[in-house]
Amino acid sequence: MENANLIACLYPHKKSRGARDAISKPENISRFVPRLLQELEPLLGRESRESTAPLEENKNEPPAYFYEDGLQLTFSHGPKGDKGFALGINQNQCDIVLPKLGEIKKLHGYFTFDDENRFIWRDSSTRGTIVTYDGKGGERRRKFTWILGGDKVPDKKTEEIVIELHEHLKFQIVVCKHEMHLDQYIDNIKRFRAETAVQDEPRIGILGMHSPGSTAPHSNAHTPNQGRIVLKQRTLGKGAFAVVTHSWDVSTGIEYACKKPRDRERFDTGSWEKEIDIMSKIRHDHIVQLCHWDKTPLPCLYLEYLPFGSIEYQHRKRHISYEESLTILHQSLSALEYLHGRKKPIVHRDIKPENILVLTRDPLHIKLSDFGLAKADGSLTTFCGTETYCPPEIAKYFGLSKSIPKDKYTEAVDIWSLGVVILKFALPNLPYPGSGVGIDWCEKIIDEVNNYDDDLIDFLSTTMLVMRPESRYSAQACLDRVEALFIPSRGGSLTPTPASYANEYEIMTAGYHVEERLAEEQLISSCDVSISKPPYSGYVAKQELSGLLL
Repeated sequence: MENANLIACLYPHKKSRGARDAISKPENISRFVPRLLQELEPLLGRESRESTAPLEENKNEPPAYFYEDGLQLTFSHGPKGDKGFALGINQNQCDIVLPKLGEIKKLHGYFTFDDENRFIWRDSSTRGTIVTYDGKGGERRRKFTWILGGDKVPDKKTEEIVIELHEHLKFQIVVCKHEMHLDQYIDNIKRFRAETAVQDEPRIGILGMHSPGSTAPHSNAHTPNQGRIVLKQRTLGKGAFAVVTHSWDVSTGIEYACKKPRDRERFDTGSWEKEIDIMSKIRHDHIVQLCHWDKTPLPCLYLEYLPFGSIEYQHRKRHISYEESLTILHQSLSALEYLHGRKKPIVHRDIKPENILVLTRDPLHIKLSDFGLAKADGSLTTFCGTETYCPPEIAKYFGLSKSIPKDKYTEAVDIWSLGVVILKFALPNLPYPGSGVGIDWCEKIIDEVNNYDDDLIDFLSTTMLVMRPESRYSAQACLDRVEALFIPSRGGSLTPTPASYANEYEIMTAGYHVEERLAEEQLISSCDVSISKPPYSGYVAKQELSGLLL
């Protein structure tokens, strides 16, 4: 389908009687397209396999729709009305006239394009529509929008999209990709939108609702649930208590990292509610944003998806440079200054490379993640964190009973942990002693940094990697002093200053801003319209995102 005039074709799904009736209607003859292949032999064997075998096992066979007549949507034969290609039983209003089945109305819905040039189906009925993507989705919605094309999930990750208007009326829609004529196709879309005076309607699922995504089986209920539909794409990672999946919103195209309990039967409700409560109140350019959440029946955090994984993963792909280490330090301190400086300071308590995620590598933009151990009530006595990055005030208890009372510690634990992270990446030639635990390990770190002559190491040793927590600098004090490290690099070129890379981020994160401190104390329930999304063709990391796991 490399015709810039062609938008999509509709075919009967599994010989749907209602779809075949619609295709054969005289009212639809102007959109009729004959089948691509004629059946030369009985298809019992093929149909039998279709009903049981996964899609990928049948890739060597022609798709079933090749053997079906269909209807085409083209720019040259545009819609009758101003909303798009209408489907329903009204011959005067509808571009594709449907058979009179059950509750199919005069106007059931229409195909059009949204403001991002994506091809969509918009239901306008009282009964609703079901749309499935390779069998996923399967929930009826009314007054709802589904993206069918122009997004990488339907275009590159989906074999079959089925639109069900009635139990006996199911279309498989095949949307043209237009990889060879993209510019002409986009021009056609712009003309189409101008001629139809398209005005995007509010999409169910971005209005502050907290309904979870699902791959539930089809439902024939006449009063559909109206929550968002979020489809799982793949598992990103599993921790002791949580699993994180890469998910896609069918209405907005926004990608999420969805975090749920690993054990669906046994989980600490209070811990999950605490994490939701903390993350819902914070917003910062260098902290992963909580966009939506569910508390029942199963806790779920819909988190901003960062496609480049953690700095640990990026370091394995291409070593984090000295200059990038400075950037990580500056941006992480900015996040900690924000967290520690709140009216009720928030202490992360588990800063490590796996919990620092990458939005973009060039320019480098990182975000702190995983607030499963974070606390904001000031009662910091719990034994927690990752041993290699734990500060002396916690490390001294390693090997002892975890139930014994502990001395209260402060947000200075985050300063030490970040210092160890930076030490790991900043200087590859540093005789780094490797992983370790306990107070001896902390003393070994101090010995190493005290024996190395480098501006960054000197900064770490005097401000962050200090044994006594009360002698460590605060995040704000560290941030005030770190800019002095942004000097001409060893190669003679200027290391990017915090101000310069902040200017680059401003373009990338347009609309995503840090609110005033008092306003931030209020509940922030949604970030759909403010997330800076990676480009359509952006690299998607294959790494498990342990930075979101408990």
